[in-house]
Amino acid sequence: MTQLLGTRAFEKDLYGALVDGLPSPADRNHAISLAKPIAAPIGSHLMLISASCDNQRICILVVTKTVNVLRAEQVAMEKANAKAGVSFLTASLQQAQNDYSLAQDALRRYIATHPGAKVDPTASPDTVSDPELARLAVSVQQTRGRVTDLQSQIDKDNSIASASTAVFEADPHIVDQPTVAQGGRLGDRSSLKKAAAAAGVALVLGLGYLLILGWVDTTLRNPRDIEHRFRVTVVTSIPELKPAERF
Repeated sequence: MTQLLGTRAFEKDLYGALVDGLPSPADRNHAISLAKPIAAPIGSHLMLISASCDNQRICILVVTKTVNVLRAEQVAMEKANAKAGVSFLTASLQQAQNDYSLAQDALRRYIATHPGAKVDPTASPDTVSDPELARLAVSVQQTRGRVTDLQSQIDKDNSIASASTAVFEADPHIVDQPTVAQGGRLGDRSSLKKAAAAAGVALVLGLGYLLILGWVDTTLRNPRDIEHRFRVTVVTSIPELKPAERF
């Protein structure tokens, strides 16, 4: 589920599913970029689908459509996998049928050119005394068995694919209807947490800047700084003139 949520195909399907509730393409793009649905298992047969939005109605709509899209994509994947498997087996069956037909033709030609040669289709080829006839009979038996096995496998795969697709179409359903966990001006408080983290980082950087600035600043601020820097005694100092005393 998590991998499906991160695909472009899911985003495209969700964009199309939201057209009924959000006709505006801009609103749909904004909702999808902001929501970022997340799937988390909460049990052996339960999953929690959540999303973040700035509007309660849109958030519930996105979660509902996400569940529908995930179900549809799961069904599509099951059908595609079943189709690929059956296509491979069908091609193998066609080749096996050709081999079976060639083996039968070879056996018939040999019997036609050897009037005394006979083989019982129901008997084991090991009972045939003619080595070449026994080899041809074994080939017919093996190719016939492969055709039967492949046909049985195709029927089995078709049955399993139909059953699994029906399960995905009917079984997954919403247990609890989508609700807004936290609302109000702060939404789900995720933005508040991000703002607090950003403020903490800014405060640390600011304090670090002030410490570095004080460490590299060489300005002499009082007589004690002069005595400490030049190791001389300050005898007197000229007071700062007030604006009225300067003229």
